[in-house]
Amino acid sequence: MKALLHTTFITLIFIFITAGFAYAQTVHVVNNTSGAPDGSNVYASIQEAIDAASDGDVLHIIPSGDSYGNFTLNKSLQIYGIGFNPDTDAPGRSLVGQITITSSGSNSSIEGVVASTINFEDPQEFTVSNILIQKSRINGLRIPDNPSDEQQVAGLILQGNIIHASSVNNSSIDFPTDSKVSNFVVSNNIFTGNNHRIKAGNGAIFRNNLFLSDGSSASYTFLTLRNALVANNIFLGSRPNDFTQAVSITETSFQNNLSFGSSNDEFPLETNDNSGSGNLVNIDPQFASLDASDDVWQFSSWDATLESGSPAIGAGTDGTDLGIFGGSNPLDMTGVPLPLIQLLDVPALVGQNEDLDITIRARGN
Repeated sequence: MKALLHTTFITLIFIFITAGFAYAQTVHVVNNTSGAPDGSNVYASIQEAIDAASDGDVLHIIPSGDSYGNFTLNKSLQIYGIGFNPDTDAPGRSLVGQITITSSGSNSSIEGVVASTINFEDPQEFTVSNILIQKSRINGLRIPDNPSDEQQVAGLILQGNIIHASSVNNSSIDFPTDSKVSNFVVSNNIFTGNNHRIKAGNGAIFRNNLFLSDGSSASYTFLTLRNALVANNIFLGSRPNDFTQAVSITETSFQNNLSFGSSNDEFPLETNDNSGSGNLVNIDPQFASLDASDDVWQFSSWDATLESGSPAIGAGTDGTDLGIFGGSNPLDMTGVPLPLIQLLDVPALVGQNEDLDITIRARGN
């Protein structure tokens, strides 16, 4: 009976999600769970689904206890998982491995997945444009370090994610200084891990993020920035930059940020043509419940809501709060990108000729 109910639940999720695309793109379902329904557009492997899809199609990754593995995004697609912390009875997450995005994968979105790293195409010359990555949990974003080659990423939005630096030597964002990155916006994300070491190239915008670390002298946020805007963020236990290599942050504006609990909360102002104003240095943001000593986000016990009287309330350049719940796209702590079935209640036994009473609770996005 459990297997039947699980299959019924997954089938209903599929119907609920695909209804919104009925008059648009082809929807390909990726499902490696036991008892997965058959169909011409159902695949056990995400790479098989991508290979079968056409530009503009939609891929929906069914939550599973098993990873769907690595894949290469070489078409313009919309990829949806269930979210990084969905408020639903559905088991599992939409787990994938390493994602590689090629030039042919431009004009794509990836939402609601739990992934390893996201890498842009490794071969020497490439141009990737118009990529949205949101409501996902990832371990980093990287461009290969080939400084002599032409590497262009234009129109990249990283929004509403949880980004974890998986080791002290890994960068949350690792873009070589010589890479040509434009229109790169990083907003309303949570960065966790012991050391973010962000290298963001030229002209990036970091807005309304939360940078968490353990407060040690090795914990810092930015390694390389050039002509960037850093505004309305909260730094908790993570130095704004590595002061031994501060020369790597140039022509950058720090506006209305808050820093607290690191080995040095100061921002690198008035040097290397950097500037800033409205920053709150060594000021407790007064979260409801947050322990930066743990480098993995704890959904069950942590709460990044600002308490009444917090200095971060209304302190942004736009008059909204500093951190992940401010700005025009507040973080959704479920990471759910699409309408979602939250509850499916089916009786275990139904007598012959009796009505079948099913309760379904759902929410729209």
